[in-house]
Amino acid sequence: MPPVAKEFVLTSIFKNVSEMKDGIKVCSEEAEHFGVPWKMYIKRDGENIGVYLCCSLDQAENWQIEVEGVLSIITVTGKVLSKVMKSALGKSEDRLTVLVVENVKFHVSKLFLARQSSYFKSLLLGNFAEAKQSEVTLSSANSIDFQNYLEVLHGEPAIDDDTVNGILNLADMYDTPTVVRQCEKFLIEKSVKLLKQKLELSKKYNFKNLKNKCLSEIKSIDDIRSVLSADVSQMDPSVLASLLQKSISYQSK
Repeated sequence: MPPVAKEFVLTSIFKNVSEMKDGIKVCSEEAEHFGVPWKMYIKRDGENIGVYLCCSLDQAENWQIEVEGVLSIITVTGKVLSKVMKSALGKSEDRLTVLVVENVKFHVSKLFLARQSSYFKSLLLGNFAEAKQSEVTLSSANSIDFQNYLEVLHGEPAIDDDTVNGILNLADMYDTPTVVRQCEKFLIEKSVKLLKQKLELSKKYNFKNLKNKCLSEIKSIDDIRSVLSADVSQMDPSVLASLLQKSISYQSK
């Protein structure tokens, strides 16, 4: 049976935010919607302000709520800032954890990440020590790349020619097929990277559709020269075979 979708608006006014001290949490009043108690709170973490949505259901019960919302912040000047958020709320193991990347803290849902990534499923919900820790350090990631990776996971348009390599690296490392597919789609449909660069990525991540798209765009001897690596032994053998066939065809004309 598909989940039932219900909509509501939760509004709160937080004053003197600029004067909040580091680590201080300010909560809104609790409001009940569809029989479920909700509240928001904000917390300063250095130069950042976090906005959190809390569900106050009994943690002893077995429950889960999928949340998709639009966070709108109206500043004192009247400017409206909006961001789409998706998350999963539930009993203790499904709640938020903190991932630390290059000293930057990312508050994430364990369950949401586990559904997208087998790596995070094992790390955060498996038998590793990290599953019981309130903060988990990821030592092999770049904080900017990780921010972009999370944005793609949450449906944000964070993939472009400047970010795709970093996002792909993490999506491959963390075994996140949905992000990998989105990156390949971008490279095929929108990227203006050189064909040589795209072919290198197609080999590294086994992107067959990207490889075929690149080969279809090679239509001259100059095009062939432009995609050849200095060390052809590092190129995809199937690409080399196709380039050889194209070269023979063009020279025979």
